[in-house]
This record gives sequence, structure tokens and C-alpha cells, in this order.
Amino acid sequence: MIIFLVKHFNKKISGILSISEIIGMGELAALGAMFAGGLSNIFFKSQGQNISPIAINTIKISVGAIGFFIAGFIIQGVKLFTIIPLTNFLILCLALLIGFVIGDTLYLISQHHIGVSIAFPIALSYPLLTYLFSILMVNEAFTWVKSIGIVIVLLGVFLISKSSSSRSNDANGYSDEPQELPQKKTNKIYIFFAMGAAVCWALGTVILQIGLEDHGVIEANAIRMFFGAGVLYSIFRVQEKKPLTSFQRRSIGIIILGAIIGTLIGNSLYLIAVQEIGATTTSAITASAPMVSTPLSALFLKEKVSFWLIIATILTVTGIILIIS
Repeated sequence: MIIFLVKHFNKKISGILSISEIIGMGELAALGAMFAGGLSNIFFKSQGQNISPIAINTIKISVGAIGFFIAGFIIQGVKLFTIIPLTNFLILCLALLIGFVIGDTLYLISQHHIGVSIAFPIALSYPLLTYLFSILMVNEAFTWVKSIGIVIVLLGVFLISKSSSSRSNDANGYSDEPQELPQKKTNKIYIFFAMGAAVCWALGTVILQIGLEDHGVIEANAIRMFFGAGVLYSIFRVQEKKPLTSFQRRSIGIIILGAIIGTLIGNSLYLIAVQEIGATTTSAITASAPMVSTPLSALFLKEKVSFWLIIATILTVTGIILIIS
């Protein structure tokens, strides 16, 4: 976030070297966003037994709303409240509801039941669906290279899904929790949750692209995340019937730390990378986030990672790179 503000203001200061002239800044920012996304998911997963998915998502978006609002107010001042037209505001809110509220909640539920090492790679296939939605909604051109990437991604997702059927009942770290359905059937259900998250993220991203036309991302996020935080908190209170403060302070603190890393720092670094090296290269780098979350989930959360799961993750990332190349 600080880097983004420096980037914004340094354009107004004569005689000072522009950040865009620093060699490798964009690549470093993209790598940072990749690590931030993978690392933050480990924080959220670690507290899955202590805090419900809807509560985790509410804390995440609240941290994002506060952070982006402060940044937006510093950049725009009181104009922040009027800079986004009503039509664009509604489109941005729709994108947030689909992508952040529904998509993230589906993902966190899936992650809770089948683990980061399976849920994260499946959900990270969303650039594939983003490409398909872009063809349908914003007339993006079809290419054979991207088509080959689609096939590779589908193969990777298939192998990831198949690998879950051979996992033991305690592989997701929640074997002490009762399951209403047999384990194999339960795993398949939550694999569909992860796929649903991918669909929501993809659709939300394309709608976001439409709503962001001629408007700054920080300013748009400042407004829409406050809207999303209000919606999610209302859903949380209806579902949980208790305040967020009812959870352990340590658990809340860990979720907030994960949100700072993923929602604030990760998003800010991603924006810098897009501005410096473009969306294609940035997406190619940040799509490699499963390479971070998979070994970390095995190292810190003691999840079992099979050889075929590693191969499937590599295939998924390779396909995504081809799609966005």
C-alpha cells in the first residue's frame, strides 16, 4: 500500500526518479503479490477450526475496506465520495458480490473441508474461465494457444480432483469433525465449491473490468469494499447470531494479519505490477501462487501432498500461463 502511494505521488514531484524507471520493479511486485496470496491462505486455513468461513471473509473484506478507504482518501480527499458515477458504482458492487462475497466464501468453505493443497489450485484455474467470459462479454479474440492452455488446465484440475479420493480421512486436518456424508462424496461436493469459487472470481473479474473503465482501482475498491463489508457482516450476524468479537483474539489477529498480507499488500503489489509490466506478465507470475501454498500447507499444516497432486499443480499453472500469454 505504501509503495502504491509513493508511486502515485512521485509522478507529481519534479526531479525525482519515477518508480517505473527502476529495473525489475514490476517483476518484483508480481512475485510479491504471488507470495502474498499463497501465504495469506495459509493464515486463513490455520484458523479454519476456530473461525467460520463467513467470519474469515468478513474480517478480510473489512480490513481491505479500511485500508483502501484510507489510501483512497489520501489520494482523492473528499472527492472520493463522488468520483465514481452511480452506474459504475452498481457494476462494481455487483462484481464484488459475485467475486469477493460469494466467490471467497465458497473457496473458504472448500478449503476448510478439502485443504489448501487441493482447493487453492482448483480455484486458481479462474483465469481459464476469465478468458471464456471475456470472449462472451467483452469480445476478446480466440486463439489456439489459449485453447491448448484450456485443455492443460482441465487436465490439471481433473488430476487434482481425482487425487482427493485417495486422501485419508484426516488429510484435511479436520478428521475430528463429524461428516454428514461419506468422505469421498463429501470431498467431491467441496471440490465443486472450489470450482464455483473459480467461476465467481472469473465472472466478477470481467464485470469489474467493465465497471473500472476510466476509474482508478484504489478509489473503486475503497467504495465497493465498504459496501461488501456491510453485506458480509449482515450475513454473518444472521448466520452466526454473535459478534465477531466472540472469537478468540488470537485467531482474529491471525486472520487480520493474513488480510493485511493478502488483501492489502497483495492487491497493492498486484496493481503496481499491472501498471509496470502489464496484466499478461503479472497474471502469469501471480497464477503460480499454488507453488507457494502447496509446500507451505504441507510444511506448516501437515497436509499430505502426493506426487500426482504436485504434477497436477504444475499442469494447472502451465495451462494458465499459455492462456494468458
